[in-house]
Amino acid sequence: MFEEIIKEIIKEEENESKELYQKREAVWKIFQEYFEKISKEIYTEYEKVCINQPFEKNSIAYLKETKLLRYGSSQTAFCTGSSDIDIAVFTEYDVNEVNMIIAIYNLLCKISTENNLGWQIRKITDTRVPVIKMKVPFEGVIIPIDISLNNIQAVTNTQLINTYALIDPRCV
Repeated sequence: MFEEIIKEIIKEEENESKELYQKREAVWKIFQEYFEKISKEIYTEYEKVCINQPFEKNSIAYLKETKLLRYGSSQTAFCTGSSDIDIAVFTEYDVNEVNMIIAIYNLLCKISTENNLGWQIRKITDTRVPVIKMKVPFEGVIIPIDISLNNIQAVTNTQLINTYALIDPRCV
């Protein structure tokens, strides 16, 4: 009897994890679409944030090469029901990370408000790696998202963990 209850609990958790995985994937795709829309405004917003600071006008080129990469557990086989989506925004040129996080934060707030999306968004800029933390409501669940800038080490570590999992199934 006890073993049957345990098996049923495990089965329910697996189904719940699959459903959350699908919802995270859907939120990831939606976020990519919205980011594509704001990517054309990032330079302008960044310039506003940097208004009182020296700024090289020729660094506008980074706008054209801004891209998103997912990392962490949502990108590996180690994702659980409570996993968030970790996103790294990469720019071609060096930028002031705090100011760029503020610029992206401002644009995400604008999108959420204009589209009545109900995203909870906060920026954390007094850390070694400035981040934006979001909570995105989607089909009855809240999907947490963390956004960092030019976080190559996290992306590389995720690729390494994926490689371990492919080489040795005991890792999964």
